[in-house]
Amino acid sequence: MILYAWRAGSAEGVTDDDGRARARAAEFMGETGAALAVVETVHYDDWMKSMNHGYVSCGGMRWDGRRQGGRVTWTSRRVPPPGHSELERAS
Repeated sequence: MILYAWRAGSAEGVTDDDGRARARAAEFMGETGAALAVVETVHYDDWMKSMNHGYVSCGGMRWDGRRQGGRVTWTSRRVPPPGHSELERAS
């Protein structure tokens, strides 16, 4: 299951909808005074042998939010899965 993690200042969360993740991040940008926020696709890693289980980036989409005054502008880009560079994807 693909999920969307968001971070804005000291606030963070996870939801199953990218639009909702951007809306929550923008809301907390206003509350925390953060100028930047990030939303990215993640999945839950519950591999039993790892003590570091939790949400991990899985590549896909990433949105960067920038607050200017009372408005948040989002830019999106595709990112490779962890461990895959842009050069590896092109070959």
